[in-house]
Amino acid sequence: MNRKILSFLFLAGLVSVSFFACKKKSETPLPNDSGSSYYPLRVGKFIIYDVDSTIWNDFDCSKVVHSYQMRYDFVDTFLDNSGNKSYRVETSIRTADTLDWTPSNVFYATIAGNQIQTVESNLRFIKLVLPITEGQSWNGNSMIQTNDQDLGYFSGWNYTYSNVGKPYIRDSFNFDNTVTVNEADMATNDPDTMPTAYADKTYSQEVYENNVGLVYKELTHWTYNYTPGGTTNCRKGYSVVMRAISNN
Repeated sequence: MNRKILSFLFLAGLVSVSFFACKKKSETPLPNDSGSSYYPLRVGKFIIYDVDSTIWNDFDCSKVVHSYQMRYDFVDTFLDNSGNKSYRVETSIRTADTLDWTPSNVFYATIAGNQIQTVESNLRFIKLVLPITEGQSWNGNSMIQTNDQDLGYFSGWNYTYSNVGKPYIRDSFNFDNTVTVNEADMATNDPDTMPTAYADKTYSQEVYENNVGLVYKELTHWTYNYTPGGTTNCRKGYSVVMRAISNN
C-alpha cells in the first residue's frame, strides 16, 4: 500500500501513527479576538463525527463506501522540538452509536506563532493562520514534501478563508458562527463525459465553528487513466466526509 493511500486512511481514521512527547509546560493561550476560538485547544475536549469514506479501486472498478462514527479526544499537552505547545488528540471509531469506541489514531495540534498546525501521519499542515480575515490565503501544505510522487497531489493548494463569522448550513447540520477554509478545488476532465481522456480531481474544504472547532471536512482525490483497449478504465482514489454531531 503506497504512502498516498496511507495518508488518506489516517485522515479517515483507519490506521495508527506514532509521535514523540516532550516535557509539559503551560503557556498563555492566544487571544480570542485573533480567531483562535475557531480551533479551541484544551485537555478534556471531545468532538464526535459522522463519517462517510469512499475508496475507488481501479483494479476491478469497485466503489466501496464505509460509514461510521469518529471521536476526537484532546487528552494531553507537551512541547514539541521547537518549544511549541502541542495537544495530543486520540481518535477512536465505531460503526454504530450503540457500540463501544475502538482506538484508531493519534494526531497532534500545535500553536506555532500565529499558526495552528496539525501533524497527521507525519505530515504537518498549517490549518489556520491568525488573525482570521475574509479572503486571506496561505500555503497550508508548505511543510509537506510535494516533490514526493505519493504526496504530489498536495501541491498547488491555496488555503483561503471565506464566510468568516457566517452561519453554515448543510443538509440537517446548522452552525451559527463559522469560518470556511477552501483548500483545494482542482479537476481535469470528467470520465463520465470523456471516458477516453485522462482525468483527475482533488477537492478539500474544512469548516470551523466558533468555540467548537472542526465541524465539517470534505477531502476527495482520485485519478483516471485511460488505456486504449484496456479492460478496466476506472477511477482510483478516495474521499472522506466528516460532520460534527456532538461536542463539549
